[in-house]
Amino acid sequence: MPRYAEAIGLDLGSRSAKVAHVVRRRGVCTVADTARIDLPPDGPDRRRALLRLVESRGWKDIPCVAVLRGDALVLRALDIPPTDPRSLRQVMTVELKEVESLSSTETLSHCARMPGPNGHRRALLAVTRSDAVESVLETHNEAGLQVADVVPAGVALLNTYCRFLNGRPGTVML
Repeated sequence: MPRYAEAIGLDLGSRSAKVAHVVRRRGVCTVADTARIDLPPDGPDRRRALLRLVESRGWKDIPCVAVLRGDALVLRALDIPPTDPRSLRQVMTVELKEVESLSSTETLSHCARMPGPNGHRRALLAVTRSDAVESVLETHNEAGLQVADVVPAGVALLNTYCRFLNGRPGTVML
C-alpha cells in the first residue's frame, strides 16, 4: 500500500460502523478522530448513513482502509525449523492447498514473513474467499469511498499473533 499522509480505517459491522481517522506527521501515525454510528440493515439507507458520516467529518476524499470480517478469514501461523529444506514458498503452497480444500469457492491469499528464533523461519498466511473481499469493496465503493487497502479484522490478527508468540502455531478460524 502506498504511504498516505492520512487515511480512514473503516470497520463496517452488521449493525454499526466504526471509523478512525489516522494522520501521519514526520513519520509518526496518530489517531486524529474517531466515530461510531448505528447502521440500518443492508441497502441504500445503510450506504447513505455511511456516506453522511464521512462527509460530515470531511473524510470523503481520504483514502479508506476497509476491514475484512474475521469470519471470512483463515489465518495460519507457519513455523519452519532450520532443518526443513523447503523454501517458504513451498511450505506456503502446501498449507494453501490444505486451507483451500476446505472450501469450494475461489480464494485470495497473502503470506507475511515474521522473525523467528534460532534460525526458524516464520510467516503468517492469510486466506479469504474472493466473494468476501468483493462484497467489502462493493459496499465501500457504493458509499463513495476510495478503498486503498483491505485488511483483516484486528481481533483475528491479534489472536493469531498471540497464539504464535505463545509457541502454538496453527490455524485460528474466527
